[in-house]
Amino acid sequence: MKILITCLAVLFYYAFANQKCFRAAVYEGALVIDDFKCAKQEICSNLEVYEYVVKKASQNKAQIIVFPEHGLFPAYDRNKTHRYSEVISNKMGRVNPCDKPNQFANRPIQLKLSCAAKKNRIYIVANLAEVEYCHSKERGCPKDGRFQYNTAIAFDANGVIVAKYRKYHLFGETAHFDYPKNQEFSTFITPFGRFGLLICFDSLFEEPALGLIKQHQVTTLAMPTWWYNEHPFLVAHEYQQSIAIAHNVNFLAANANKKEIATTGSGIYSGKKGAVVYKYMSKPNTGTLLISTLSIDASDESAKCNPNSLKIPIDVQKYSSATSESSPFGDEYNLFYYNESSLIKIKLNDSNSEVRVCKDRVCCQFAYSANESTFKSGHSYYVGVGSDIRNIPQGQWCEEMCALYAFDETINTYALLDSTEFNYFKLIGTFTTKSIYPSVLTDYLALGSTSQWHYTTSGYRGVIESTANIKLIAAGLYGRCFDRDPALVTSS
Repeated sequence: MKILITCLAVLFYYAFANQKCFRAAVYEGALVIDDFKCAKQEICSNLEVYEYVVKKASQNKAQIIVFPEHGLFPAYDRNKTHRYSEVISNKMGRVNPCDKPNQFANRPIQLKLSCAAKKNRIYIVANLAEVEYCHSKERGCPKDGRFQYNTAIAFDANGVIVAKYRKYHLFGETAHFDYPKNQEFSTFITPFGRFGLLICFDSLFEEPALGLIKQHQVTTLAMPTWWYNEHPFLVAHEYQQSIAIAHNVNFLAANANKKEIATTGSGIYSGKKGAVVYKYMSKPNTGTLLISTLSIDASDESAKCNPNSLKIPIDVQKYSSATSESSPFGDEYNLFYYNESSLIKIKLNDSNSEVRVCKDRVCCQFAYSANESTFKSGHSYYVGVGSDIRNIPQGQWCEEMCALYAFDETINTYALLDSTEFNYFKLIGTFTTKSIYPSVLTDYLALGSTSQWHYTTSGYRGVIESTANIKLIAAGLYGRCFDRDPALVTSS
């Protein structure tokens, strides 16, 4: 009897646990062809890879997969982008392209993705160029008689279009995309939680992310992205994890793989637990399919989910009928760097000490104990604080920052490897905003495991404190002062 009761208890436990967990996938994509000379060929070639990736994800029990931004269409030129664009219905939950192949014959992307979702019984989130035609004499209608949007689209496991979202914060894309009339909040409900859509640069702003989390109460954010990495605060996987931790929300982020322009870094993140699987360095011409199991609700501490994480390399040439004479990807892992001269900084001179530095109303305090031998023989370390309006051609935003970072004095730039081991550290940032995003990086920009540090916040103060010895390349608190963001101009 005891054995029977034990067996029943075990079965009940796993049944209960399974109801609290789901299996997700993201694909860091490498394009088969990206010279954008023949739209039909390129769409078909890249969709062949997508179909294989969807099948592979489904075979490994994934229930949803997210694809990257610009995975199926070019990033520049309005007329070229139009050749890849498709009209997308506004009737969410009522249109199934796979059930109407003749009607969608001239919209191959939606048709193929819908059928891939239906055939493999999996939710799909992908990025499309959407076109909406208008009369050129209508108020606001572009001169060419069409609106073009950077759009995320979601299909359910039956192939039905259940959501679409038009990117609102365009990153230097106004030459080929239009702003939507209003900031949209797009969600869809699954058996494994409520999902919210956003695209790349959107994640840096208050909306739609905070609205999706707080007002629409999504359990998971799904984001196609084409993210340009900037050290030490805005490296893709670093910033993705910081969002998940700061808001204790699941985050599925799929980036493009184009390393020569510093675009790489994808992952699956489970709230305060951080990354369950991520990727930021890939071989040329190779995509990466990331799969892992996580709790439906990141705040549910009773959920016992075995990640069983996978990183599956995808040779895009192998699974497409297209051929390429040479790889469009470089071997280097390139980065942009934040202008260090914009920080008020102080150098760490002792292996065990405490320092404090302020700029305007933002202050940064760092207490630490480091391995003395490597501290003296290795790279220099600085604690820096910043507060400013970022003003670049692609956009403007208010940012505040508090960071420890390694610096290579021999080449006068940030160090990325050969870090010093810290026995203990505590980084405290005081900001003018409550929107604070924590991050810890080790050698080669790997994420510091959340088992080695934890983050707490109270009002305008954020704290990162180590819980074990850790090698540090950077530790940062990035504040987003949304209330001081310059107004977004959405009309020409």
